[in-house]
Amino acid sequence: MSDTNSNNYNSNASENGPVTTQFYNYHEYHCPYNESLIITHHPNPYPFPYLDMETRVVRIPRLPTVDFPQFSNCLPGLEPVAIRGNEENKKEADGFRFVPSTYTYMNQHFGNTSVSPLSNYIEELEFTGIVDKINAYLYEIYAGTGTNMIWLLANTVLLDLPSIVILLIQKLLGLQLIQAKNFKLEAYVDDLNGTFRDHRRPIRIVQPRESGYLSLDWVIPSQI
Repeated sequence: MSDTNSNNYNSNASENGPVTTQFYNYHEYHCPYNESLIITHHPNPYPFPYLDMETRVVRIPRLPTVDFPQFSNCLPGLEPVAIRGNEENKKEADGFRFVPSTYTYMNQHFGNTSVSPLSNYIEELEFTGIVDKINAYLYEIYAGTGTNMIWLLANTVLLDLPSIVILLIQKLLGLQLIQAKNFKLEAYVDDLNGTFRDHRRPIRIVQPRESGYLSLDWVIPSQI
C-alpha cells in the first residue's frame, strides 16, 4: 500500500494477469437464513456501565499492515467493494444511511447493503477524521523512530555488556515509551467518548487494546 491510511489493497495486475484485489470489510457476511440480509453489527462483549441501553458492536477492520496496527477509515458501506443499495439508501449529506429490513435475525434488524447502523449516528467526514487520528497514534506507538533510537543507543553505549542485559534494557526502555504513547491514545478515545456522552450521542469507541488491535469496535444501540 502506498501509505498507512490507504483503504484499497490492490495488486498491480497486467491486462492478462490476476484479478485486482480490493479491500473490504471482512466483519460483514450474509445471513445464513436469508442471503439478501447483510450482517453488519454484532453482540457487544464489552461492558459500558454508563450506557443505559441494549447495545451492539460495529467492527471496523484492521488493514493488512504487518509492522503496526492500522484501521480502515471508511465508514462501513463506503469501501471500494461494499455492497451498496440504490438511491433510496443514500443520505442527502456525505455517506449513506442504514435502512433496516423488515426481516429480523436473532431479534435484530439488519439491512440489504454493507451500510451499518453506525451511519445513522456519525457522518463520514467525522468518522474518517477520528480513525485517521487513532491510526496516527498507533503509528507513533509502534512504528515511530523514538523507540528505535533508544534501542540503537543501548546497543552503542552498552556494547560491552552481555547481550541478555542489552536485550532487557531495550525491552524496559521500549516498553516505557510504548506505555506513555499508548496513554495518549487511550486519553484521546476517552475524551471522544466523554464528548459523545455529553452530547447524548449513543455511540462509544472501544479502546483498541481491548480488541487486541484486531478491529476498531464502535458500540451502538441495539437494532431491535
